[in-house]
Amino acid sequence: MKDKDTRKSKGVAFILFLDKDSAQNCTRAINNKQLFGRVIKASIAIDNGRAFDKSQCYDCGESGHLSYACPKNMLGERDEEEGEDPALDSLSQAIAFQQAKTEEEQNRWRPSPGGPSASDDSRRPRIKKSTYFSDEEELSD
Repeated sequence: MKDKDTRKSKGVAFILFLDKDSAQNCTRAINNKQLFGRVIKASIAIDNGRAFDKSQCYDCGESGHLSYACPKNMLGERDEEEGEDPALDSLSQAIAFQQAKTEEEQNRWRPSPGGPSASDDSRRPRIKKSTYFSDEEELSD
């Protein structure tokens, strides 16, 4: 949600739980806790009547599962979407990752201190000149 005047985020989030017990336990555990210097207020939303019931499967109407895991789905269960890399969840890990990537790029383009090495040349196939004229090139072993 954004503030109408400043268009900045109000810091509000809505979380959908599969069952009431999980929602109530989370609300009790998180309400009035401090996180990143801000006090979190958690409460169970009051139904305004506009949202349809999300506790039942959209495809078959049974409770206990949602449509992506419906056993009656003719196409079978869908794979869960791949999320972001969990190694990049925190800011410090993201910074470390970016620094390593930058260093790797710099090392790739920086010439080695001894100049080109002979070992690099041995890996590349060399074209040997032939006394016989042909359109095709022969590679040396």
